[in-house]
Amino acid sequence: MNLMPDRLFHAINLGVACVFALFLYVQFNDPDSMVWLLIYGLAALACVLFHLKRLPPAAALGYAVIMVLVGTYYAWSVISQQQYFFYEEGREAMGSILVACWMLVLYVRGKRVGMQ
Repeated sequence: MNLMPDRLFHAINLGVACVFALFLYVQFNDPDSMVWLLIYGLAALACVLFHLKRLPPAAALGYAVIMVLVGTYYAWSVISQQQYFFYEEGREAMGSILVACWMLVLYVRGKRVGMQ
């Protein structure tokens, strides 16, 4: 059962790729910009590769797991300092979890449509 037509999903996916590219663009003034350029750049690339049917679902799942670990690290850092989301690490935790969530969407969609 396909809940969303392919064209609509691909349009949303390309929109998300653009959002990740925008996130990448605004990282240049960040103190640890190289890390986040890589994170958001790989996320945007994954979206484009999925669109081209060149992203193995396992790659999306692997990246999601890595981003969950990164997000957990930053979340723990924030919670231990009781700064929550007013601290840079809080925003970084949210960014990595956002990437992880979309990679999980690509994994599920890729498995559902039979991508290898």
